[in-house]
Amino acid sequence: DLLADPHMIARGYVVEMDHPEVGKRSVAGLPISFSAMPQLPYFSAPLLGQHNDFVFGDLLGHNPERVQKLKHSQAIY
Repeated sequence: DLLADPHMIARGYVVEMDHPEVGKRSVAGLPISFSAMPQLPYFSAPLLGQHNDFVFGDLLGHNPERVQKLKHSQAIY
């Protein structure tokens, strides 16, 4: 298993990421590194519907009541 390989761990290829639903997970990082390149932060993908209030409210201009109706009808999460 790549994520358990001692060489890959020592080279910094395996990074730990915190996921809001499953907790800390080991994931594959960048396959290459350069001495002058800082370690990049790793984040989990957004959860389903996590940004719906922002997208439908702020970007698309729907009022909060409309967004709640969409959620209630299960058109969005």
